[in-house]
Amino acid sequence: MSKRNTYGKPQPPIFILSCHRSGSTLLRYLIDTHPSISSPGELNLGSLCERLYDAVYHTIGVSAPVASEQHKSLIVVDEVRRIVSGLMNAYVSAKGSELWCEKSPMNLNHLDILSAVFPEAKYVCLYRNCMDVVYSILEFNRHQVFDELLYYINRNSGNLVSAIVDYWIDLTSKEIAFERERNAQCFRVKYESLVLNPTGTLKPMFEFLGVEWHEDIINAVFSSQHDPGKGDPKVSFSRRIKKTSLGKGSTVSRTFILDDLEKRMNALLEALGYPEVGPDWDYLASPYETDESQTGECQEVSDVQDIFANFIPEKIRRHLDKLSDATCKIVITGNGGGVWLVKPGGHVVAGDGKAEAECIITVAARDLIEIVSGRLNAAAAFDLGKLRVAGDNRKANALGAVLFGG
Repeated sequence: MSKRNTYGKPQPPIFILSCHRSGSTLLRYLIDTHPSISSPGELNLGSLCERLYDAVYHTIGVSAPVASEQHKSLIVVDEVRRIVSGLMNAYVSAKGSELWCEKSPMNLNHLDILSAVFPEAKYVCLYRNCMDVVYSILEFNRHQVFDELLYYINRNSGNLVSAIVDYWIDLTSKEIAFERERNAQCFRVKYESLVLNPTGTLKPMFEFLGVEWHEDIINAVFSSQHDPGKGDPKVSFSRRIKKTSLGKGSTVSRTFILDDLEKRMNALLEALGYPEVGPDWDYLASPYETDESQTGECQEVSDVQDIFANFIPEKIRRHLDKLSDATCKIVITGNGGGVWLVKPGGHVVAGDGKAEAECIITVAARDLIEIVSGRLNAAAAFDLGKLRVAGDNRKANALGAVLFGG
């Protein structure tokens, strides 16, 4: 879906506000698919504005003849706006669009400076059930937690589940308070509604953002080109919005949550319209329907040789237009493994470990068979470290999405 620019002048920016693992990368992709909006990977503009404010204050702010501290602050904020707007408007111009959208979760810790620098900004306030956030963070960060979580881990004496709940409470409380304070500038989106009813959720959201709704955005989101950057990498392996991401928090026991945190969490869950985590939490099934029928993209295979002789060539033939002009190495470890090269034009040939390639995909033979047969989701395999990419991530993800996207 090509971008277009018709306004001819800068428009108020858009910020997606959410904590980590709330679906902000999916929402960023959906917004970025709109022909009038461009949304890069996470830029942490809130933190940037704070650092620029400090730098401008002690340079231009010091030399400016001002009558009061308040006047100086206005001059500094104007200069920060000029710098950041110049950067982002140049980006919008290069993309041929009208609006820009930024989605860093860390922006929730810098709302004062963001709202001062961009007083006309619009905010999409994205929420997700706390227990699903807990599950997702536990899965995604099983080898290394993100920096912001370390404070909460220390505050909860190493109890990781309570630390994540504490983190969710902190950021969700800030988000709700900001939404109430600037209600006219905010639009609430719940991740569950986005997944279960994307059209009913996105249409009013785009109307709030002041752009025309395009019905084909939902179908075009995973085939459109999106700029790389920080965010959830597994979205690259998706072919559609899936319900299977919902309700997995029901597998996380409430016994790991400290009593005070549970009360505060339930108060926020109630305020957002979610079911509370009560005494029967560990015995009830998820309130969400997560089973989905297969799309026909998967098939039963006998071994790795069968996959490279039939499955992968057929996938490439059907999606050749989505491949980059690069040589990618696929390394299969374990019994029946080996090395294969996917060359420009989609040619698949046997290779060796010394073969040159711009990107590398590595997976164990048994896991590859599970992925191709549909018993293991490729995005989940990526989260678990079973499917790894190296080299040029963008080109590797493009191939991975063609071969293993569901």
